[in-house]
Amino acid sequence: MALFLNKLASLVPGAHAVDVDLPLEILLKDEHKLEQVALGREFHISLGRTVPIRVHQIDSLVTMLRQKL
Repeated sequence: MALFLNKLASLVPGAHAVDVDLPLEILLKDEHKLEQVALGREFHISLGRTVPIRVHQIDSLVTMLRQKL
């Protein structure tokens, strides 16, 4: 699994382990942290970029996502 994560981090810069909101490149530098966070439980890797939104945009964004999905 660690080899896969290393390959993923090299192909997708900025990928995060979403549950802890840490970049994979940081996790890969600390093997103990990687085992605790990524390998110790089920995880999700976001391949998208984060997009900041303002508080007043939340309701309309949620509505749009519900319609599209």
